[in-house]
Amino acid sequence: MKGLYTFARTAKGATAFAGVALESQEADSFSIAWVDSLPKYLEHEFGDAVRDGISMAMDHHVSLGGKPHTFKVSEITMLVTDTTPDAVLCATAAAAWKSLGHSEPEVSFEYESGWKPTISSA
Repeated sequence: MKGLYTFARTAKGATAFAGVALESQEADSFSIAWVDSLPKYLEHEFGDAVRDGISMAMDHHVSLGGKPHTFKVSEITMLVTDTTPDAVLCATAAAAWKSLGHSEPEVSFEYESGWKPTISSA
C-alpha cells in the first residue's frame, strides 16, 4: 500500500519541510529498501531518519497485532534550506503509518529541541 506525507511546520522562527513517499507490503520479515532512481546522497544524509520513522510506525503496528511489512522508499522531497533529519523522520513515520492502513490523524508532532512524531491509536 502506498503512503505519502508532506511535513511542513514552523517553530521558534524556523521552518521544517520534508515529503516522503513509500510503499509497504506484508511480508515474513521487516525490511527497508530504496528505489535505485533516488540519488544516493539522500540515503546517506537521511537514511537514519527514514529507518527510525519506518521502525516507529512498524513497531506500533505490530504492537496492535499487525504483521511485518517490507518498505520501499520511492521519493524524498526536500528544500535545501528547510529539510532536516527531524522533518524527514516525521514525514516518514506518517507516510509509513498510512501505508500500513492506519489513519493520518493518529500521528502528531511536537517540537522541543527538534520535531518528534508520536503515534497514538485506540
